[in-house]
Amino acid sequence: MFGGFASAFYSVMIRFLLPFLALAVLSVSSLATEMDNRLELSQEECDWIIANPVIRVGMDEGYPPANFWGENGVVRGVDADFLAAISELTGIQFEFIRMGSWPETVAAVRDREIDMITCVTSSPAREEFLAFTEVYYDFPIAIITRSDSEFLSTPAAVRGKQVAVPEGFVTHEVMESIGWEVDVIRVPTITDAYLAVSTGQCYATVANLGNASYLIPRLGITNLKISGVMPEFTRSRFAVRKDWAILAGIIDKYFASLS
Repeated sequence: MFGGFASAFYSVMIRFLLPFLALAVLSVSSLATEMDNRLELSQEECDWIIANPVIRVGMDEGYPPANFWGENGVVRGVDADFLAAISELTGIQFEFIRMGSWPETVAAVRDREIDMITCVTSSPAREEFLAFTEVYYDFPIAIITRSDSEFLSTPAAVRGKQVAVPEGFVTHEVMESIGWEVDVIRVPTITDAYLAVSTGQCYATVANLGNASYLIPRLGITNLKISGVMPEFTRSRFAVRKDWAILAGIIDKYFASLS
């Protein structure tokens, strides 16, 4: 008796569920088609996303306005907005991992403890373990001094002076490549660099103009100014672990789709 009832029950349930199962399959198919149509992703890229739906993104205290930790531990800024849009288009989930410092963040992606970092400058050393996207965030490099310092008509005016550089930044490499001769003072973060200049511990620091314009007023520092602008630009990119270079290509397709 019960066997016959169970058989009939399952038969009814299967007939009831079939339309929903078909709809689910259709939804997945539609998602793949939407991904392909909107970003022109290849089948290989679609398959890779299905196999790797969650990407761990490392971030230290942040580098506003590109990225920073907002209230309730939510990442804000340009990077978060871009990644949210990419997530909506592809289904990739970006999980932000809070790191203690920028050097720790870079080391973590090198060791594949995380998968991706944002707002990073390419360098030969980093290219050994990272795959980079195209440039998405480009600002002039500003020279920041105290307000009572002279304006700098050329970067050569800083020669021989102490310049604060955050740990792990490639700023020093950039300065060396263009012939700067300065006494580099290493500090933990860009905030510490601004404070070091403000308190007279060093003569200057350099930062991209966007960060300087955004962060210095919010820190409440009133005795700093932009004394000069270098001819070079910060050319920030997203970077992923090198064995996942396909992800950099997917992100580039998103950037290419923007007006």
